[in-house]
Amino acid sequence: MLVSGCGYAFVAGRGLASVSGGRPVRVGAFQNDSSDADAAVSLARATGRALAARGLAGPGGLSLSGEVEAVASFPVAVSAPVQNQNVQLWRATVRVRFVLSDAAGARVLARATVAESEDYRPGADIEATEAARKLALARAFERCAEDGLDRL
Repeated sequence: MLVSGCGYAFVAGRGLASVSGGRPVRVGAFQNDSSDADAAVSLARATGRALAARGLAGPGGLSLSGEVEAVASFPVAVSAPVQNQNVQLWRATVRVRFVLSDAAGARVLARATVAESEDYRPGADIEATEAARKLALARAFERCAEDGLDRL
């Protein structure tokens, strides 16, 4: 039997488990280049949970760091004004860059950039709307962490 092929495959990445070789991965520092003050902390927490869920979290070994490149919220559904509020649906978006390196940070093993979005409804007042936005961002960061680990 003769089999041939070009050797190319349409995959996003090898995945963190294969790149790390099963070595433990610690969450390093995430830089925040966005206007959202809590973005880097939210991403670091989400990344730590994603690593733990895969059984890869631990000291030593490798370091996973990166940067929050952008966070934005904008209206996606607008209707006629109702009680001075005409935005019916908002979208929170995040864009994140992950960098996997050796423990010393001297050698980069893999990089991945991911973006996610999450829709949310405005609340009855500004505090409720901000709470909905924060929850939407947390969900988007969770998906970014999962996606990022898959794409590395």
